[in-house]
Amino acid sequence: MLKITFPAAVGIVALSSSLAFAATDNSTNMVGEVSSWNVAAHRLTLADGTNVYLPATYTAPDAFKRGQQVKISFWKNGDTYYAKSVTMPDQEN
Repeated sequence: MLKITFPAAVGIVALSSSLAFAATDNSTNMVGEVSSWNVAAHRLTLADGTNVYLPATYTAPDAFKRGQQVKISFWKNGDTYYAKSVTMPDQEN
C-alpha cells in the first residue's frame, strides 16, 4: 500500500464528528475517488466535490490520477480539509 504522509502543523482544531458529503470511517478519515489534482493550489478534489489541501511542500504532479481510490487522514479548520496523509490502496506493493 502506498502512503504519503505529511508533517502536520500542531494547533487547536475542532473536528466534525460526521461529514454529510464525504464517505467517512471516523471523524478524521475519509475515502473517495480522485476527480482532480491541482498542483499549483495543492488541492485534491474528490468525485463528490470535497476539496482537500496538501502541504505547499508537496508538488508531485503525477501523484494522483482521476478515478483512483484514496483514503485521507485529515484535520479540519472551518469548512476546509487539510491532509495529514493520503493512502492509495490500489498501489499496493
